[in-house]
Amino acid sequence: MSVKIIVSGSLSSVKDSESEIFCSGSTIEEVLRDAARKYPDIKPPLFDDNNQPNPFFRIFLNKTHIGHLLQEKTKVKPGDEIIILPIMVGG
Repeated sequence: MSVKIIVSGSLSSVKDSESEIFCSGSTIEEVLRDAARKYPDIKPPLFDDNNQPNPFFRIFLNKTHIGHLLQEKTKVKPGDEIIILPIMVGG
């Protein structure tokens, strides 16, 4: 099943400036892991040292933050859209 991922910020610079990629999986976590396999340079910023999704990114499924859903275990279907945004920090 193909899901569109829209990336921006630090992730777009590691994948040849494409802002949209298409990956497969039945959950958000599976889709993100497929993205890391297809685009190995995405893995270090997207996943932490324990191979878990990095908390410094906000992930949305069809414009809804996954914190309001089942986090990375949320089911996806063909045509869904995942948006990955870095958290802006500093002062």
